[in-house]
Amino acid sequence: GDLSIGSTGGIVAFADGVTLTGALNNTSGGATGTINASGALTVTGAIGASNAISTFNVKANNKVITFNDNASITSFNFGGNAGSSLLFGGANKTFTGAIVAGGSNAGIIDASTNSATITGDIGASGANAIANIKIGDANNATTFTANGDVYSQNVTFNNANATYKFGAAKTLTTTVVAGTNNYGVIDTGAFSPTIVGSVGSNGGNAINQIKIG
Repeated sequence: GDLSIGSTGGIVAFADGVTLTGALNNTSGGATGTINASGALTVTGAIGASNAISTFNVKANNKVITFNDNASITSFNFGGNAGSSLLFGGANKTFTGAIVAGGSNAGIIDASTNSATITGDIGASGANAIANIKIGDANNATTFTANGDVYSQNVTFNNANATYKFGAAKTLTTTVVAGTNNYGVIDTGAFSPTIVGSVGSNGGNAINQIKIG
């Protein structure tokens, strides 16, 4: 069933390996509430549908946080856990909020099997970039849409038509990696974005395409 945070400053703590079958709501009004995940966690329903959750803290390394529906969280913080992942388990879902590394090259966004959109900034400049954004796999040509500025050590394409799409005129600071030669598409949409870093590898794996306009 559903779980609600009904008071300002409420905290929900999940142990390792929990699946919440239902929605996670904030009924107190305004963006408040904290979720602490001490291990792997799956939430099948929407998160913060009525009012955003203030903070989601990843408290363990090498764990997977799976969101199967839309999520509205002001700040999702990997807490310096470099090997932990945010996995989109539902197709074409939107995460409304920002992603914080909480340490050097910490955290992985996994859009390998489902397309997803993140509306806020991802990582930060300097030592606070996230580790990787994984897009597509052998069987799925997914699209990852970023509406904010993105700082990630790598963006990795694992399908020829896997796509990183700019949802606004923002900056992507990263190294774009093609998992195999001619893997990956960068789509600027209707915007004039900036990419800081290398795209593909000279003499190695080039990306498939850059679509402009």
